[in-house]
Amino acid sequence: AWAVFDKSGRQLLRRTFEDLFENLAEHPLLYRPRVVYDAHRGGWLIGICAVSLDLKQSWFFLAASAGPDPTGDWWIWALDARSDASMGGFRPDALGLAVDAAGIYLTANMFTAHGEFAYAQLRVLARKDLGSGGVLHGWDFWQIRNPDGTPAFGLQPAFHLRSTDGQYLLNAMTPGGSDGEAQGLVLWQVVTRVRQAPQLARKLITTLPYRIPPNFQPAKGAEGIETGDARLCQPIYGHGRLWVAQTVRANWGESRNRAAIRWFEVNPKTGFAIQCGTYVSPVDHYFCPALAVDP
Repeated sequence: AWAVFDKSGRQLLRRTFEDLFENLAEHPLLYRPRVVYDAHRGGWLIGICAVSLDLKQSWFFLAASAGPDPTGDWWIWALDARSDASMGGFRPDALGLAVDAAGIYLTANMFTAHGEFAYAQLRVLARKDLGSGGVLHGWDFWQIRNPDGTPAFGLQPAFHLRSTDGQYLLNAMTPGGSDGEAQGLVLWQVVTRVRQAPQLARKLITTLPYRIPPNFQPAKGAEGIETGDARLCQPIYGHGRLWVAQTVRANWGESRNRAAIRWFEVNPKTGFAIQCGTYVSPVDHYFCPALAVDP
């Protein structure tokens, strides 16, 4: 479900996603919702992954408020999540959603019907189509690969507090295996020009090495809590910098590892990490970070 609250905490509206998107497909499974505010248009965007009950069809469902009031009318779309109509049975996960002055950006990890990771996908939609509620036109990038040729995983578009000359995205290099080590972030930029297809550029940002964090075990014999992997939260772009965080493994010289939060400040122009810090405790686990930056 999703809800609208005013700044005093009073609930103004509560709806289910099934109610919002009920006319797009027959009883789909809905998961991984994302909500962003489109400051360029003065409205709200909701994105969510959808898959048919037989797992043969999948979509990105997208909703845009008709104006700045989220309790009013919404336009809705069902976008085939596959990059190619011949790619039957693939489903999206780990949805990313962002918007800038030029377009709307959807990212996802695509999986087979058997749950195997297939590829990372980026869809760029022309924002000029958004204001009328008509057909959305766009471009797909799929089989996205890191500079070393390995598949990109967990690609996330940045939420922009300021206008830029192109949309930024980030993903972390993936550690190999449960005890593997990785080093570096991959910075992507989508550059959109009038009457031309978007271009996607990349560069590797050197960082300290990191490993996948351990799960949190609340008590002996109790069921553990998954802390996730080393993928990034949604980056924030502001003041000419990108801010992002991930969950990593930390150790205080004892036999037990801890889950910790590592954050980065990145200069996208130079491709260097300016700052890096780790939020960690010898007795607690910290995981699943989220960031906010002053406008």
